[in-house]
Amino acid sequence: MVPRGKEQAPEQHAERARALVARLPASAIERLAADASMPQWLAEPFAVRTVERRGDARYLRAASSHRNERGLWKRISALRILCAVGHPEAPGLLKTALLEGDLDLAGAAVSLLGTQSSREAAELLVHALRERRHPPSRVAARLDRFPLDVVDLLAPLVRDADPSIRYWGATLLARYPARPEVEAALAGLAMDDDPSVRKAAVESLGVVGGTGAAPTALRLLGDPVFFVRAHAARALGDLERHDLAPRVLPLLADAEWWVRTAAKDALQAMGPEVAAAVAGSLDHPDRFARNGAAEVLQNLGVLDEIAARAARGDVTVDDRALLEKAAAAGGIVPATGTVRRILPAVSDRMRTLLAGAVARPAS
Repeated sequence: MVPRGKEQAPEQHAERARALVARLPASAIERLAADASMPQWLAEPFAVRTVERRGDARYLRAASSHRNERGLWKRISALRILCAVGHPEAPGLLKTALLEGDLDLAGAAVSLLGTQSSREAAELLVHALRERRHPPSRVAARLDRFPLDVVDLLAPLVRDADPSIRYWGATLLARYPARPEVEAALAGLAMDDDPSVRKAAVESLGVVGGTGAAPTALRLLGDPVFFVRAHAARALGDLERHDLAPRVLPLLADAEWWVRTAAKDALQAMGPEVAAAVAGSLDHPDRFARNGAAEVLQNLGVLDEIAARAARGDVTVDDRALLEKAAAAGGIVPATGTVRRILPAVSDRMRTLLAGAVARPAS
């Protein structure tokens, strides 16, 4: 019996599957081998046994063409079995299925191509992406998890005339952070005319890093399109550039809610080193900026830290001033949260200070 919370390795599961194969009827083994929900390592022993018992000729015939709905699903099942056993004709049959024009068949081909470890399979997936043989997001998901290094196949996507293809090129290149040419390609895409491409480029730069990542993200903080600004801020958070927090702070007053949220998330991702810079925004003339700064300070644990010091009677004048500003700027929710945490231990004077801050609405 497998202990709760401790799954056996796939090799051990596969060993049990092979033992089970010997006791099951052929029809059950075939159904399990063709089941789309079966992981590759588990489908393989069932597929091998099926082909051993029945030969590969019937599956090669079924996988090559179909005439009706029933034949389509038999074809897809045969393709799954041939791929599971690594049959040498499987790649060619998948190519035919992908290019034939049937949406269900193309979807099955894309899924199966993602399980193959061959250059040909990757090339077919890139072709499917460019030619929209299947929803691009699903094709891209297969390429993103592809078992081989295929950066040379993905790099040309960033030069495609179609901006949606450049978008997926920028997104997929994030899986190759160690390749110097990737950073250069992404930096170039960050100047693309299409905002969705700029967004994907700066998002990937947040993952890839490199010397040009932060300067590119800083430039896009001023992008005219709000979702590009938002992802530029998040990229700086992903890079943990706490020294650049002052450049992100103005976005707390952005007209777009999504940008303000991204700025808060980025500042929090940068860590507690940004607290002093963020505290300065508690005096910002914009109420959204003041509120955002108070929320960041609370989520970074700064207000809790002051509360803990207050409980020990170790609170300073500056602490009280910061807490009062944060309470006034952040509104009743963060302020009462802090009150609740420190109320049992603080003095009446501190309690009055907090209550007064909550009672005074931010101007």
